[in-house]
Amino acid sequence: MLTVLLMASMAEAKKPKAPPPPPVGWAREEGWSGDCYFPKDLSAMNEGDRRMERGAILTELKNQWTGGKDENIVIDSRIIEDLENVLLSKPTMIDSVAQGNLEQCKAFRRSGDLEPWVSYLRALPPALTKGDCTKPFGGQLFNYLDVGVGWQQPIHMCKGNKVRVSATQDKYRVVENGPWITVDGDPAVIASDPQYPCNAHERCFAGTLLVKFVTDAGVEVIMPAGAELTYTAPENGTMYFGINDYQWYDNRYFKSSTIEDRVALTVEATN
Repeated sequence: MLTVLLMASMAEAKKPKAPPPPPVGWAREEGWSGDCYFPKDLSAMNEGDRRMERGAILTELKNQWTGGKDENIVIDSRIIEDLENVLLSKPTMIDSVAQGNLEQCKAFRRSGDLEPWVSYLRALPPALTKGDCTKPFGGQLFNYLDVGVGWQQPIHMCKGNKVRVSATQDKYRVVENGPWITVDGDPAVIASDPQYPCNAHERCFAGTLLVKFVTDAGVEVIMPAGAELTYTAPENGTMYFGINDYQWYDNRYFKSSTIEDRVALTVEATN
């Protein structure tokens, strides 16, 4: 019996001890001159508790970044404000930001160099909002078309925004002493010259009203609009308007007595 107990005791002695649980909240490791913030593990919480805890975590992080826990850790207020605005709009991102912030704090405690931490926080807002569209088009816009200039009246659109562009049939000309035309262009002049913005479409007549859409990534598409066009943005980007021409100095609106024609553009969101 004694032998069995002795063997059991030896086995117990050889059993490795479980590592201590990770710290939660403000804590420091051996050799550090100050604390870092160790966020709670939110994976086991219900959604309501997670929301509450994220708010508490963000409060602690702001306290740290503003020097509330260590006068040697003070981050530019503009960086804090930009990041806070993003995190308030995307609270689930607080989880990963808090973990990344902890790693930056640990590195600072070892090296004393704050700049990598500052660079990390500065880079977060654009990284967390990459691909987002903060300026969707909605409602209706009304303006007049200037036939004497190139691309004009930019309208930012988000992916999936659908708009209807309509234009009045006021007259103008794009060649000195040329025919008076409307936004449908001059059907007698097919714009095949590569100098024309639109030259590869069957409706690319000289003087036609055009729409250009440029994605935020720089991909460009130009299409004839004429009197009406419905368009859905394939990506986040900007819509522009213009006429199919490459020399604008001789363009004129039709004028009768004291009344001058003017093409009215209406852009209306349809979704």
